[in-house]
Amino acid sequence: MMLRKWNVCLPLLLLFLSGPLQADPPGPPLLWNQFYTVVKADSDEEIRIIRDLHVLPGEMVHVGQDGEDNIFRMPVKYRQALSNGDYRLLGNPPFRYLDPEIDARAASNDLNVWMRGYKDTRIIENIAGQLERNFPDYVRVHIIGRTIEDRPIYALKISDNPELDENEPAFLFNGAHHGNEPLTVDYTFDLAYFLLYGHSAYPDEEGPVSRFYRESFLKQTNAVGTIHFRTERLQSILDNHEIWIVPAVNPDGLEVFWQKNAWAGRKNARDTTSPYGWNPRDGVDLNRNYPFKWASGDKDASSRDPGHLFYRGRGSASEPETQAMIRLAERERFAFSLTYHCYATKILIPYTAESSLSPIPNPAERLGRDLADEGISNRPDREFISVKNLYPVDGTDQDWLFFQFGTMAFIVEGSYLTPGYEPYGRLSVQGVRPISLKAFDLFDQGPTLSIQVNNADGLPLEAHINIREYGFYEGERYTTNPQNGRFDFVLLEGGQFEVEISRDGYQTQIRKVECRAGICPLSLKLTPVRS
Repeated sequence: MMLRKWNVCLPLLLLFLSGPLQADPPGPPLLWNQFYTVVKADSDEEIRIIRDLHVLPGEMVHVGQDGEDNIFRMPVKYRQALSNGDYRLLGNPPFRYLDPEIDARAASNDLNVWMRGYKDTRIIENIAGQLERNFPDYVRVHIIGRTIEDRPIYALKISDNPELDENEPAFLFNGAHHGNEPLTVDYTFDLAYFLLYGHSAYPDEEGPVSRFYRESFLKQTNAVGTIHFRTERLQSILDNHEIWIVPAVNPDGLEVFWQKNAWAGRKNARDTTSPYGWNPRDGVDLNRNYPFKWASGDKDASSRDPGHLFYRGRGSASEPETQAMIRLAERERFAFSLTYHCYATKILIPYTAESSLSPIPNPAERLGRDLADEGISNRPDREFISVKNLYPVDGTDQDWLFFQFGTMAFIVEGSYLTPGYEPYGRLSVQGVRPISLKAFDLFDQGPTLSIQVNNADGLPLEAHINIREYGFYEGERYTTNPQNGRFDFVLLEGGQFEVEISRDGYQTQIRKVECRAGICPLSLKLTPVRS
């Protein structure tokens, strides 16, 4: 979600994909090209660069090889001089040239090393596996699907009994729908680490007093010897919620970003343009591929052009990555969802599609404001705010979740895109964490209706739920989860509500519920209609 409105204009698209504009945008450094430039040079050119530009020791970092040529990363202050000197600047370098320490991090066996830097698909697998080994009583790693290029899409289930499907509210946190937004992977893993360990992976985040208190009064050791420091609130979150974390929905795009082109990777790896094989314009934008309002008719929301940055695919949910997320959501029926993107510093509330009519009242408006209030941008030019959208969109995951299941689904646009990880990337991660944790508070503090429907034998039953005080205008038809009979819905404000529960072949029930705050349970059994 990092770009502004695009028209179907091939020259403009090619200009974007060819690399950064020469003039750096004002404000804080948000992107890699505001920190570094990359140049290819033979041995003679290398000597001339050092001599003529008076390059200081350590500023010309060797990051790769191309035949007889070496590739160097240099501070951005040298870009103009290199350009004026007709040196071979690389406008579309892979991100591994900007972060050459990635191989050393991936080869490490230290979880904290993996956590304190950008993450590729190797490190995603490493972290997921290590968290499961360190917390076997709280973590299970699942493969929820495979990509176009057959990469696994990993998901971490975090709960007090992760091997069981407990009847608890389910939460979803996911990153890297767009593979060129690597900080979103960090947002997901930072949350997982904090929930499990009770503190951040960044050593200097807390002061000496906080650290002393944590180490003196919160220290615990689990059955495999892992030390953690969970507070009572963090323990309650783990004990009473089913938490699903998908670090990278689009690992193929993330791999393109790291290995081929730091300006590409937004879309998945489907081969959509000629010639055959990978091209920078290939792929489907996964966050235009979900069924709700897919191909809505708004020409600026998505594109039918296979080379467009917002190409929506040949059909709704056509992509294996989208299908994997849909299967997970259909099974879990998430009560709350945060999808991470970069870098508008905003909370996007459903519905984001321009042609859609949001419910009246719309609880997402209040929740979005509350989430935004928790965010810390760590930018001097803006703070987090909640909005409907950034520009016209359709086929997004949050809109589909809200429409299909009543999920309180939000897009969290972080504050940076691809800055130097220290300190800017880290600060962005730290600033998003309070938003993620706030999601649990908003659900638990409510007012939240939690409805349980069973049949006469006490078995879970899928039934239609209609909260009569709420108007829905897009054909929404919310039902309880057939797996456990549960339906959760966060309300705009407290009050008295009439809830209609119905299913074909069963007697409809209307229940009056007073729900002022917290989680308000409503449990009932439907009885068959007598023939």
